[in-house]
Amino acid sequence: MDGIEDLEVRQVPGGKATEFFFAALPNGAFDYAHELNPNIPQPQYSENIFAFDFADGKVRPLPHDDWSRGSRLYTEPRLVVPLSGDLTSGEIRYRGKMFQKVGKY
Repeated sequence: MDGIEDLEVRQVPGGKATEFFFAALPNGAFDYAHELNPNIPQPQYSENIFAFDFADGKVRPLPHDDWSRGSRLYTEPRLVVPLSGDLTSGEIRYRGKMFQKVGKY
């Protein structure tokens, strides 16, 4: 995947109110066309899916089984692009904070 067009956010109904699941959608919201036409393939998600708990600020990798239990939350589409030009470093700057990369992408 060369870029991220959009993010999908999910939450488990009746689950922890502060925990949300995130996956990248390389083709953006156009991937939801299958909801209108079942002959169109399901969305292609990023290989890595994460859970973030806003209560304690912890991020964890999420198994695909847990992802499938979540319900999609409707969010405003937004293009996700790195703000720093150096994609080879082990860090990414976002809103004034530095985050360590956990993998190649």
